Amino acid sequence: MEAATRFPNKVFARIMRLLNGPNANPSMRSQCCPRGPACNVLQNKCTNGGEFLKFGCIRSAECTRYYSGVSTCINGCCCTVPNPRPQPPVAAYGFCYDGQRSNVRCSASDQCPTGQNCMNGLCCSRTNEEFRYACGGQLSLGACTTDGGCDTGFHCTASNYCCECPVGQNGGECRNGRACPPGFTCQANGYCCASCPDNRTPFGACRPGGVCGGNSECVAGNICC
Repeated sequence: MEAATRFPNKVFARIMRLLNGPNANPSMRSQCCPRGPACNVLQNKCTNGGEFLKFGCIRSAECTRYYSGVSTCINGCCCTVPNPRPQPPVAAYGFCYDGQRSNVRCSASDQCPTGQNCMNGLCCSRTNEEFRYACGGQLSLGACTTDGGCDTGFHCTASNYCCECPVGQNGGECRNGRACPPGFTCQANGYCCASCPDNRTPFGACRPGGVCGGNSECVAGNICC
């Protein structure tokens, strides 16, 4: 009876010597008693934008006990996995001059990502053909100067190309009392120009046949509003 009660203690002592003694095997220790990396509960290490669950981990599966949704292990800490932001349907995108679709509005070229230019109110990929379509789908009069200037009477548009109107195509000249077509107003430079209601930025230029995207409509000046 006495031997039986001492036996478990001897086994336990032997196991502890194997794990912690001078000849201990580190791999055996990690298999027996794994320890997760330190997880500071005061520091959010969730680089995926998820919520910090304030529990440490080694594997993502360990985080499921703390959260009923999708979770993962990042930098030794349990984090929720945020739902990806749903992409708008293609119909919500406008048209760039080359048929590319975009839903990124802009009013200046520096508002667009690298490699894109602000064309008729939309960020569109640069193709070195922008000058052909900068004026509401029409050919520009040239590039703006480095200080944003153009020849007298012309406007430096958001694409950094010079046009007769700030946005869109011109509706002809209105000098010498000549009236402008419907939807256009006479500007100080003597050209008839159009704009979106409330002077909103256009959502691209109209495609052939008056096609626009994003539930906008083609109005005077060949702009989508």
